[in-house]
Amino acid sequence: MKALHSLHRGLLRIEDAFLLLLVAAIILLPVMQILSRLLEWQGLLWADQAVRLGVLWLSLAGAMIASRQQQHIRIDLFQHFENTRWYLWVQRFTHLCTAIICGVIAWFCIGLVKADYQYGDTAFLDLPLWICEIIIPIAFGIIALRFAAAVFIVQRNVEPEPVSQRHIPQRQVK
Repeated sequence: MKALHSLHRGLLRIEDAFLLLLVAAIILLPVMQILSRLLEWQGLLWADQAVRLGVLWLSLAGAMIASRQQQHIRIDLFQHFENTRWYLWVQRFTHLCTAIICGVIAWFCIGLVKADYQYGDTAFLDLPLWICEIIIPIAFGIIALRFAAAVFIVQRNVEPEPVSQRHIPQRQVK
């Protein structure tokens, strides 16, 4: 069990590092383009396409991280029933529906990636198009797995202790 927990923590760190790398690339490429134009160089012809692709990858990686922390966008019509047993079953049902929908999206996106692999289409810099699209089924597959697991581990939301009642150490002024 300890090894599984360590593996899980390692995978989460890889996700975070991947997200950080994407953000850095999305910031650095346009900066390089601006500097190259100021210096009257030609610039990187492929940078704009790479940034667009990076935004796709960043948004799906961000969705994976939001789903792991249960901080995704949701509309909760039953918020006022939050601490009841009935609400837990509604939450399980919505997690199950979300897992099914994300699983179906992942399934069909696998077909898209397979088709682009077979046709041999390229994006930019002769990069195969299927490599650019591979994040879509991976992200939706991971989100589906997380929501499928959440069906079985739904917990009641516990309200955090108000800040006014917490013990906050005071700094001493000399």
